[in-house]
Amino acid sequence: MPKARSDKGCLQKLNNNIKNKITNIRTCNPRITTTSIYIKLIENGDIHKQDILLSTVSKFIASKPEL
Repeated sequence: MPKARSDKGCLQKLNNNIKNKITNIRTCNPRITTTSIYIKLIENGDIHKQDILLSTVSKFIASKPEL
């Protein structure tokens, strides 16, 4: 029987720097949408659209109830 993935549930594409930026954006503006956060990260050059999907950012925000 194969082993379960040890990184299951981890967001591999988001490094700590990007996670902190998402947290800071959401903390400064709690009503901002996930799509707006994603667009802001792309416009600032923090992420590239082809590297990180909107769904990845959405999953990160959903995993943090305090956001």
